[in-house]
Amino acid sequence: APATSAPSSAAPRAEDAHGTRPQLRLDSTTEEVYRYRKAYADCLTDNGMLQKDGKFTPAEESAYQAARKACRDKVPLLPPELDPKQNPHYAASVRVQVKCMQDYGFKVHLVPAPASDPNSLGWTYDELPGDDVDIDKIQNECRAKGFGGGAALTPGPA
Repeated sequence: APATSAPSSAAPRAEDAHGTRPQLRLDSTTEEVYRYRKAYADCLTDNGMLQKDGKFTPAEESAYQAARKACRDKVPLLPPELDPKQNPHYAASVRVQVKCMQDYGFKVHLVPAPASDPNSLGWTYDELPGDDVDIDKIQNECRAKGFGGGAALTPGPA
């Protein structure tokens, strides 16, 4: 089972505009990623963010924004390799990732980012695979193949 304790103070951290935030790495384990994301999710809850489906009332929206502001120093930073502004080989890595996904039969294509930087490249699905396909597993494997790691970086706050 994933660990539920807060990240160790010895864990790598990075400076950003909001102060010090946890820095994920391409070799971060699933447990490390979970720990950082859980610390953020717990902070949001501790600061009054409600979990609910549907629209927020104005008061709930205000509480949500206040909680996000209070917890911004707990939002884990993605590895620098996954940031086109920090990785000069980002676009090449995305191409490898997309080719891998296409080799698995995923219907995906490259999408240039709206920014003028040619290194800012993304991808999108033309069609989602069927329910019998483990999309996360293949996406993570292909991310690791393209970027040299990062298979534990599944989406989600916790």
